[in-house]
Amino acid sequence: MKQTEWNEGLNHIDPALVQEYVEQKEKRTKNNKRLRLWTRIGALAACFALIFGAIILSPLLRENGADVVLPPDNPIGPGITPPLEGDQFEPIINPQIPSPAPQYYGIDSNDTESDQMPRRDGISVTAKFLEILPDTYTFFDSWNQEEFRLIRMKTEKLLKAREMTDEFYYIVPVGFVTDLSLYDCFVIKDMAQFTYDYSVLYNKTQGKAEQMSLVIFGGNTIAYQLIGPTFMAFDQEGKFDERLWNATEDWKKWTNHVRPESTLNEAEENATFDSKLCVRLLKNITGEAQQTLTQLKTFDHGLYIQDLSGTLLYGWDEVRFLVRRYINGFVTNEHISIRGEKDTDSVTRSKARFNEQDLATLPDLTSAFSSLVDALENHSILPPNFSAEIEVKMKTTGLFGWYAKTEDGVIGILRVTWSIFSRDREYYYDDAYFVVEYGSQECRQINRDDLLELLGEYEATYIYTGEYYEYGKDFRNQPTV
Repeated sequence: MKQTEWNEGLNHIDPALVQEYVEQKEKRTKNNKRLRLWTRIGALAACFALIFGAIILSPLLRENGADVVLPPDNPIGPGITPPLEGDQFEPIINPQIPSPAPQYYGIDSNDTESDQMPRRDGISVTAKFLEILPDTYTFFDSWNQEEFRLIRMKTEKLLKAREMTDEFYYIVPVGFVTDLSLYDCFVIKDMAQFTYDYSVLYNKTQGKAEQMSLVIFGGNTIAYQLIGPTFMAFDQEGKFDERLWNATEDWKKWTNHVRPESTLNEAEENATFDSKLCVRLLKNITGEAQQTLTQLKTFDHGLYIQDLSGTLLYGWDEVRFLVRRYINGFVTNEHISIRGEKDTDSVTRSKARFNEQDLATLPDLTSAFSSLVDALENHSILPPNFSAEIEVKMKTTGLFGWYAKTEDGVIGILRVTWSIFSRDREYYYDDAYFVVEYGSQECRQINRDDLLELLGEYEATYIYTGEYYEYGKDFRNQPTV
């Protein structure tokens, strides 16, 4: 309600009703004083009864010298820790460090972009809203840098999955942000887990990298923006609350022509399935893997970001935790992989490892990135491997940069990619590479093969290693799925 509407409403209050309310309140206050006195006396008597019962009945609850363990009362289902009673919850303070924003330009024209359709098989729960974090976030490795907010939710009932955490974060795209405290509970269907219980996001509001303490779920395995019909609100009487689906234009758009379940019981029944899916956690890893994770969490050894490419956490029984190091908003060819399979945990590190000397002699990748942006906007860079004569219907360009460790130190690499769509409805791809070195103001173009030779035995991450032909990258002999 707006302030003007509130003030207007106050002007229409009947003074007689106010007077009647005051008189009734005074009467109730007197009665409440008497009631509190008798309540205190009753509570004191109850305490004596409890103490007496504990002394007399305790031996009766033992058999053969062992305590009889009563079955736990857990109404929210197996695999979930019962939440604390009451509406209070402990605030979470997530560690942060300053960080430049992730750097991307144009449209991701790389041919490796996933073309999978979103999958609707995930964890389903009934949940309570706790809070919405005040800042706006993006994923470091998201090319389009879509902004979203995070809501903190408490699991009330597990509907589909073997295990689930008591609390979790849920991604809410900015177009869906509304006041969720108005609703009693929510049924969320087929959530996809995007991160483990350790992940680092870019806090765009504060210009910092922020380490999140809870696992993060989203709408589905590919596009977390698609929440709509999978996220339903219910009131205290267990009835579907249509206000949520009409709260913003995005809610209206994605729920239009969708028939919701009318009651909470109906929604829970339709969302309940036997499933082998379970939340993936890092807290159970041991040994070197646990030590490595502890080091990563301190930020003392650099900024490492979980790789979210593909469907990282979907359907895997074991832990597969891959992080890549970021410097100055750019990714590097240094990575760490933690694997947890059955009773064995392992850690694999890339050959590329940035030391203090490397950090002191970084090339000016930021300026090189900016200069290439200008060149692309002036159309002064052309696809180097594409020579075929075709009628182009549409062409998109993207720019991506990273730091790479080599035998001779650190270089900055910039990759320009093109996606060319012909009048014949065929897609073609090409790329070009540029290198900037420490102390140099020049951003020079380099042949792909020469770049691979420059890297030597170090990781050639983000570099196309296939063949080229007159239409750019040659995928003719690649196996199809």
